[in-house]
Parts: sequence; C-alpha cells; structure tokens
Amino acid sequence: MEIKRFEVNTKFENEDHHTFVGTETLFEVKKKWKGSNRKIVSIFQDGSSCSEDFLINGYDWIISARNTSFTFTPMREQMKGKYLQTIWCDPNVSQGEEEFDLVEQKLDQLFPNQIKLKKRYDGWFYSLFMVWGVMVVFLIYKRLQRG
Repeated sequence: MEIKRFEVNTKFENEDHHTFVGTETLFEVKKKWKGSNRKIVSIFQDGSSCSEDFLINGYDWIISARNTSFTFTPMREQMKGKYLQTIWCDPNVSQGEEEFDLVEQKLDQLFPNQIKLKKRYDGWFYSLFMVWGVMVVFLIYKRLQRG
C-alpha cells in the first residue's frame, strides 16, 4: 500500500485562498466482487470528513468505491474526469475491525462469482513484448533495404 497526497488550491469570492488536500492510495487487490479485473488499484479521496484513513499498513481492507467525479467543487473543477474513490461515507472495513470476516462472508454470498484478477505485471509484459516485436520488424526491414 502506498499513500500519496495531492493538493488543490482555490480562491473564494472573498479573495481568500485555501488548499484542499486529498489522497491517492495504491492497493494490491486480493479479492474482488465487482468492478474491473485490475490487480492494482488507486483509490482517491477528497479529504472531506467522510474520507477513510488508510494509514494502517499490513491490514487487509474491504473497500466500497465507485468510479465517479469528485463531489467537492474545488476538486471537481481542477481534477476533471472520473476517479475510483470512496465517497459519501461509504462503508470500508479494516482487518482490525470485528465485522471484517462477517462482511467478507456476506459479500461472498451476494457475489458468489469473484472477478478473476489480472496478474500484477500483465501490462508491463505486453508493452515489453510489443517493443521487442517492433524492433524485430524494424531490423528485418533494414536488412531487406540493404540486400
């Protein structure tokens, strides 16, 4: 797990300046019931009172997140697009909490077909393979031009 801070600076109508701080937390997914098949995901938070504190390293988390625009206006204006984020006080449970196992069991019942996750470096391997293939084609082309 890796946590990065990001800042959004804004100026209000009364000329006051304020910096809003959000976080991007990188997770390696062990189990997924809904969503994409990515093994590594980034969860964004706008720093509002409903943002989860993902500072407990070494714990598993059950995270409820959605791909959406920021709800907080200064964030939405400066970070256009959709981000996977926890919003509106979504329920998130850490492994250290009593209800963790119960929540996991309920999710297993609701969504019996877990999503098969990609291997961690699928994109990296594919990119390397494509670069290698282009180099081979280029070398063959050069040899054909010479001879």
